[in-house]
Amino acid sequence: MQIWLDSRWRLLSALALTVASFAASAHAQTPQYRHVVFITNNTYSISAGAEPHPGASNFGGALSADLQVNRRANAAQLLPGWNGSDRIYKALISTNDVNARDRMEIVGPVYNRNGDLLATDSADFWDGYLLSPVNYNEFGTALQANSPFWTGSDFNGYQSSQCCQNWTQTTSQIGAVGYSSAADLWFNQAQLSCSQARRLMGISPPILLGDFDRDNDVDGRDFLIWQRSDPNSSVITSAGGLAGWQTNYGVVVEPLAASTAVPEPSSILLVGLASLGLLRRR
Repeated sequence: MQIWLDSRWRLLSALALTVASFAASAHAQTPQYRHVVFITNNTYSISAGAEPHPGASNFGGALSADLQVNRRANAAQLLPGWNGSDRIYKALISTNDVNARDRMEIVGPVYNRNGDLLATDSADFWDGYLLSPVNYNEFGTALQANSPFWTGSDFNGYQSSQCCQNWTQTTSQIGAVGYSSAADLWFNQAQLSCSQARRLMGISPPILLGDFDRDNDVDGRDFLIWQRSDPNSSVITSAGGLAGWQTNYGVVVEPLAASTAVPEPSSILLVGLASLGLLRRR
């Protein structure tokens, strides 16, 4: 019995030191983010006119395309608590007035839904060459090779005249498309008729690594969510899994706080108890 108690005490002590080291490093941490991109499983025809609230299988204008990619992100459980109307994800398409590359500020590496690194930062993402093809839909399922998706852009994400009249016209118009399985010059692979339904590409806002409950901090509650969830679930993988939580543990970002902060003692206790439970089960 004494040997068992000594072993348990050593385990708790080691665990406390590990948690304390996370807390001690939190002051100097820079929050780490990532973005996730996907190509919609659905195809969408273009409507003759802007549609802020499109139907199930069409879109008209960039805001309409945004709503469609948010619907797909929600269907794949990438948007916990989504209200059905906010344009949180963005469709990567250009219009006559706005470049696709300017529709979302990229502040970290970009991954596809299979977890493959596509680009290390914004410059890498928009230089015309990816480290891996996007290639996967919102559910993480591989698409058929060379599945086209609307871009209306050149290969660097700048607007071109080939955007189906701001995505509101189909007659005698062509639109620039990318291909799902392309990595080189991937954002401008062909010019296709605007009369046919195509896919859209969606990009997430910056996702704070380890923030599984999406409350802008990384703490013991996020660890409990990881512990109780399927490690391959969308919420967990999109935020970097356990490695992402370890990277950002103790970080608090706007709008909750102006800077990083050491977690409250209650969070440290939650992590310690949850970790002990996990180790005992294993």
